[in-house]
Amino acid sequence: MRQPLRGVAGCPSDIATSPGPDDGYQVMFGCPDRGASETVVVIQGLGKKSFRQMLGPAPSADEDGEKAVWRRFADNVRKSALALSIHRSARIHACRSAGYAVELGIHSFREVDDAIRAIGDWLARMDSNGEVMLVIEPRPESAE
Repeated sequence: MRQPLRGVAGCPSDIATSPGPDDGYQVMFGCPDRGASETVVVIQGLGKKSFRQMLGPAPSADEDGEKAVWRRFADNVRKSALALSIHRSARIHACRSAGYAVELGIHSFREVDDAIRAIGDWLARMDSNGEVMLVIEPRPESAE
């Protein structure tokens, strides 16, 4: 069992959700491309619709516009999580599938189960197969 993280409320044992499929989404713990020292929860929709992706690997004429679209999208995912301890959202490469995903930084193990359920329900309602990653990490100093 992992030890509590300094700057994070609760401890890993506060997470009761089990990995596996649920109604319209699945939950996985860990990300193969990330360090074992990180606590990452991946919530992936089981629907048909993918998250919007950038136009291509090279910078596009509307790169700022695309970043703005992703920022708004990530903020909407953040709001759907209904967790007060989420302190950041970002676009990131997906962990378990191709393309981009939304990453949310959360500083409370106690809110992870509710966030998983809320995000999973949101993915199911959206008929999405996209990924949302919860990264349990200390609250940034500037947020205190």
